[in-house]
Amino acid sequence: MDSSINFKGAFLLKQPTKAVKTAIVPNLGKRKQIIQNVGGKGDILYVLRDKYDKNVADFIIQTKNIKFKYFPGVNTKCGFDDEKPEEAKYILNKCATKIFNTKKELEEIFFSKQKEIKKPAPMSAKDSVMKALNLSYENCSVKSHNGIIFIRDNKTNQLIAKCSSPDSAGISYAYVEPKISDDPLKRYAIRNGQIFFTYSYDSRTKFKKNYSDAVKYNRELNAKNSK
Repeated sequence: MDSSINFKGAFLLKQPTKAVKTAIVPNLGKRKQIIQNVGGKGDILYVLRDKYDKNVADFIIQTKNIKFKYFPGVNTKCGFDDEKPEEAKYILNKCATKIFNTKKELEEIFFSKQKEIKKPAPMSAKDSVMKALNLSYENCSVKSHNGIIFIRDNKTNQLIAKCSSPDSAGISYAYVEPKISDDPLKRYAIRNGQIFFTYSYDSRTKFKKNYSDAVKYNRELNAKNSK
């Protein structure tokens, strides 16, 4: 791999799904540019501050069925305008030193120095929600059934949380019962053992759809794998 390539670039995602567009947000940092329809309808260009490129590269590597292009040599100082996708194409052609579109290339660019370090095993769906909700297996029983994870108190058998298994972007959606009856029900989006989004009461309809879609995705996946 060319040693002149550094952690400075932009990522073009080819028609990302709604789940991917939601899941990528925590990796982008605060000062970024998101430009719609660059290169094709539905394509999104993410131009970031240099230190966040590695986060997005790792997200892409870990996400299934994602198409992308990585343009080294580009960042938020290159003069992009969020409202001018055609101008963005010109800047990419002018400033990008190369173009990469495979996960293997991203691994070589961003993680080649870490190849000899053993990577931890991927976190299971149960472990992810337990860690995010700060719960222990010692105090809880955790069971999965038909795309849903149920977490109950070992002593009382009361339901603590009901979560979807992860969707195609690795996101679980969790209903968490209140500890005190007068407290409101909580709704979270969870990925890799962390709560990265809390749904308000007013956004409960959106949460319900995301939860149902994730459960449906897992049921279809299980049915396909059982054939």
